[in-house]
Amino acid sequence: HRRCIDGPCGTPVYSPPELAEGNSEDIGRHTDTYLLGATLFEILSGKPPHFGNTFWDIIAKAAHGEVPELPPELPEELRAIAGKALANQPGERYQTVEEFRTALQNYLKHKESLDLADSARQQMLRCLRRSGEPSTRVYDELAEVIAGFAQARHLWAENPKAIEGEREARLTFAQTALSQGDLILARSHLLKLDASGEADAAFCA
Repeated sequence: HRRCIDGPCGTPVYSPPELAEGNSEDIGRHTDTYLLGATLFEILSGKPPHFGNTFWDIIAKAAHGEVPELPPELPEELRAIAGKALANQPGERYQTVEEFRTALQNYLKHKESLDLADSARQQMLRCLRRSGEPSTRVYDELAEVIAGFAQARHLWAENPKAIEGEREARLTFAQTALSQGDLILARSHLLKLDASGEADAAFCA
């Protein structure tokens, strides 16, 4: 990197400001994370972060850190990862490749957790639409729903969809049990609602 002192270097469409300006004082590990972020940006959008009609037009955009916004339909967490990697100021980026990789790994865990929570919610909605079935079958399905939300929280303890979904599923279970006169079963789920913080901490330990 230290050789880049006589002017722009690297591939302009991917270059961070310090490479576009040939500023060796600002080149470091954060430069590598910018280049990885630029690759991620192209994967997500189909275009590199810097583009223009001429070479110098592209260099100017790279030097000023001009990066277009990613499509809003992409997951917010993934857009935030790319945005941090492509920050104009080196100090605002991931400082090492390991930090960037960890952020992506966490995103994948979060995505799997969100998918599990969405699946559990769909199962709960299907269960609620089927009225008049034997209570034991409803209990079994709601137990599966709760287990789905719990698994989602095992992957990502702070998953808001899983937290709210498990609360709703346990409340639905308690209400169903009450309607069937199963007071002990209803009480057990209401108690778990009250102690959900402790139960979740024990589950994720």
